[in-house]
Amino acid sequence: MKIFLIILAIFLFIGGMSDPGSFKWHKNPSRLKVVLDVFIILFIAFLFGGSDKIEFKNDELLKKIKPYDIIQKEDISFPGRKRFKIFIIAPEAKTFEQRGLTALKAAMDFCYENDLDFVSAHLEINDRIKNLGYQIAIADFSPDKGGVSGNEKLEKPWGIEAYDGDIDDIKLKATILYETNKKRFLNQNGLVDSNRIRKFINDELKVNDYSLLWIQRKKLEIDSI
Repeated sequence: MKIFLIILAIFLFIGGMSDPGSFKWHKNPSRLKVVLDVFIILFIAFLFGGSDKIEFKNDELLKKIKPYDIIQKEDISFPGRKRFKIFIIAPEAKTFEQRGLTALKAAMDFCYENDLDFVSAHLEINDRIKNLGYQIAIADFSPDKGGVSGNEKLEKPWGIEAYDGDIDDIKLKATILYETNKKRFLNQNGLVDSNRIRKFINDELKVNDYSLLWIQRKKLEIDSI
């Protein structure tokens, strides 16, 4: 409706400023009246037309969104589709919904701030192991519901996955040590020497043994925001 009113206003303005006599549905057309009509239509469009921007309006959901910081941006655009992947951290996001909703808010904010078609926000468990499969939430957002390709015809403009579980501190520390030091423990075949790196991590953490994080996300279904 808003777009239609704006187009009508432009049509009236162009016609009124060229030849008022071309408006045959007026017996005595005048440029002044046409200009006034334009401003009235534009006023109605912006007053009642609303905004195409999708925003959080549910207070209960808003309470679950935590502060976040963007630690990396990656342009994954292709001709005709402006896309970005962003990596964020949000230490206060502790629950399933907090993680998913915070990631979605980050994706929406970045999308509208940069006039993009698609954003995928990856909530990382720690900035030292970003983009290595330990994301505790991933939220995709495309205002046109076209998804990453632009042709997906999604039911909703968002899709969210999040991890529903606690983060074990020893496992997190062990995982960071493993991922940031594994290149130091490669064998002749180019594979990680599990015995050597295990001893290294055990010594660093002063433990007898450890296990690495295993992050398995599940869908967070949100019908409206």
